[in-house]
Amino acid sequence: MSQTQRLIQIKEIIEQQGFTTINDLAERLNVSTMTIRRDLAKMVERNEVRLLRGGAELVEKFLAERTINEKSVLNLDAKKAIAKLVAPLIPEGSVIYLGTGSTVALLSDYLTQHFLRITTNSLTAFSRIANAHPDYEVTLSGGRLRPKSGVLIGGVTDTILERLNFDLAIVSADGVTTAAISDIIVEEGRAQSLALKNAKERWVIADHSKLDQAAYFPFFELKAMQRLFTDRVTSDQLRRYQGVINVNTVGGE
Repeated sequence: MSQTQRLIQIKEIIEQQGFTTINDLAERLNVSTMTIRRDLAKMVERNEVRLLRGGAELVEKFLAERTINEKSVLNLDAKKAIAKLVAPLIPEGSVIYLGTGSTVALLSDYLTQHFLRITTNSLTAFSRIANAHPDYEVTLSGGRLRPKSGVLIGGVTDTILERLNFDLAIVSADGVTTAAISDIIVEEGRAQSLALKNAKERWVIADHSKLDQAAYFPFFELKAMQRLFTDRVTSDQLRRYQGVINVNTVGGE
């Protein structure tokens, strides 16, 4: 059986089962586990599967959007751990942009800097930081509110963000691959991209469920970012992503 034929069968098996172990694939296809690992590596390169401990699952090419309330409780422990890792690294007194996403909003709980100048188009992040840190200068961009995500978007938002300069931009993403970071909503991704273009330093934060996922709208090349913060990566993911960006993680495999 050729590799092309195996890849087709592997994909069919994973589609049927949702998750499949390397040993199971080797037994069913009557090949070595080393061969299966090479096949899966090829599928990872194509962004078809995501490797997990001892096996693989399919990558959902285009993710379904969740509400801000749904996002706030999904993988909450991981998001808190990432926020706790990122917050102390923000330079005292810096001018920063905070993008959309529940993990970004959680940064508020771990900020200990005496003063920061923050601009955001996330209503959630603005509310949390303004209430918890009254000494900070916190600006909410104008724009049209998108209630499902609690984010300001549209022409007014874009005009404001493309005119501002930042020491640091911290954004989230619905999908992260070695090629790009992406968002389910075009307007939200575009707003973040405008802030990133005007920032000296660019960080992306995403829990492990976003890795090797491609959302609808790629809005910035990963290689143009400086740091990726996540909660855990496999050894294969670490190898691939470290070839593109500085990976900071709160846990391993």
